[in-house]
Amino acid sequence: MTDNPGERSAAIEAERSTQSQFPWRAAIRTGTQVAVSLIAVLLVAIPILVDTVGVYLPDAWIAWLLGASGVLTALSTFLARLMAAQPVVDFVARFLPWLAPDSHP
Repeated sequence: MTDNPGERSAAIEAERSTQSQFPWRAAIRTGTQVAVSLIAVLLVAIPILVDTVGVYLPDAWIAWLLGASGVLTALSTFLARLMAAQPVVDFVARFLPWLAPDSHP
């Protein structure tokens, strides 16, 4: 390391995980992964549910299921963005080191 604070902060920035360097990328990746997973499950689950219990469910249950999937996707995206924030990464590195990024200073 060096005594120059500017060089030190540049070195720390270079050592940070890409998740904490680009938190929106991490959030978008997580949101996409959750959305694709939920869509795949719904494409399989909706026809099975219609065949087995469709008569007992209210008419709006498919809309409710799609809305719940959207909420889960948004919540997962928000949590990924929150977990990528530097204060959270620092907290995890200090109190939950087994969950911290490997490149955390």
